[in-house]
Amino acid sequence: MQGSTAVMNDLKPLQQIISTNLARAEKDNDVIYLETIPPPSSLPVILKTQMVKAAPPAEVSDPVSLMMNAEKIEASPHPVIGLPLFQKLVPFAVHQAASVYMDRKERLVKEDIISKLEELTGVYHSSIASLNLPALLATAENTTGLPDSILRQAAEVRSGGGSQSLYDIWEQVQKASSRNGEILEEAFNVLDEEHETDEALRTKFSKDWRRPESQLLTQQLTAQGQKHRQTLLSAQKADLIVRNKLDTWANIIDVLTLTKEELENSIPSSDGGNDNENDTNGQDSLLRIKRLTEDMNQNIRLRKDLINQVKKASNADDISPALLKKAAELTAKSPIVKIEAAQFEDLFIEELRKYDHFIMTVDQQDEQQSTVLRQLHDAYYQHKARTDNSNSSGNAKREKALQNLTQAYFKYKEIKTNLSEGLKFYGEHAKGLTQFCDTCKDYCARRQAESDQMMR
Repeated sequence: MQGSTAVMNDLKPLQQIISTNLARAEKDNDVIYLETIPPPSSLPVILKTQMVKAAPPAEVSDPVSLMMNAEKIEASPHPVIGLPLFQKLVPFAVHQAASVYMDRKERLVKEDIISKLEELTGVYHSSIASLNLPALLATAENTTGLPDSILRQAAEVRSGGGSQSLYDIWEQVQKASSRNGEILEEAFNVLDEEHETDEALRTKFSKDWRRPESQLLTQQLTAQGQKHRQTLLSAQKADLIVRNKLDTWANIIDVLTLTKEELENSIPSSDGGNDNENDTNGQDSLLRIKRLTEDMNQNIRLRKDLINQVKKASNADDISPALLKKAAELTAKSPIVKIEAAQFEDLFIEELRKYDHFIMTVDQQDEQQSTVLRQLHDAYYQHKARTDNSNSSGNAKREKALQNLTQAYFKYKEIKTNLSEGLKFYGEHAKGLTQFCDTCKDYCARRQAESDQMMR
């Protein structure tokens, strides 16, 4: 109804315009033109005209040509309707072959390239750390004052609270351990109380008390509780190892919390009492160590680039076109030939060869690193022998002090990580213990309800 009103309101102005124009035309004709108005029946019929010509698209008028062109693998999808239905439908063996190739490729990239490069880098860092080469080079570059690396490490330990923060985390770990022990004891106490109640009722009612003994029903719960207890005892032993480590290194860690001036005063300066020959030989060894470590640092950067390259190549590696081409060759003579994944083995070998140059680079890195580590060992022990034979007691003390500080920093990080992992472990273990305790309580509640029912 509202729509009709709106239409009528729109038509009224139009009707008014038509009426006005009609009155003007009649007046003009009566005064000026004096033409006879023909009757409507004598007017010619208005002929229809075609405004738009129906032109069906080629996809509708000639669908066969469209399908023939779309069957080509290299054909691009239609901009409107896309690819024909089922065009990418391929034998199941092709999907299996693609999955097999994907697994082999990922295993090769991960195990033979990425993991080996990361392992090589880890071996290198652990090797130079065992020789204290970073501290040795820092000592050689700074005969007075402190190396920048030591200053950064000291700032980190100072901002972290030093050994006191580690003792605080240790207390949190012990509270978490005690809390877990209390949850476990509560579970065992609940089971013991239920067992004692059952035995008392069994003695009171003798043969009339006909239900399974608690010991038989709680065997699984007791075994599960013993496993939790053994896990808790093992964790507590590990905590003691961390505490002993903390007690051993606490004083040296606290040296890193000193101010820059106090820390510099605590480190001996190098003296100038070396004889020229030993001093020259020692400097040669240090320069050799520095050059070798710089070369290895450059290699480590190249390894990171190599890892990124192989990941990029792996992500872009699409064997689907080659598999489809191979499948077409296998079914060329007969479309009913059975295709199996094993028939693509030669194709797998050929496609995986694109990673051979990465593997060769890994082998080269392995050989080069082995050579560099041997040279580093030789240079380090040559330097150590010459400094031990010299009268440079000041150099030796300074080198030892910086090495101790460096080791203290890494021990600080290691202990902090151990304690953080301990807190995380007890948090996760508490969830399992709480669930175990709730299970024990539910069991005891059911047994109590059963006892009440039997005594009625």
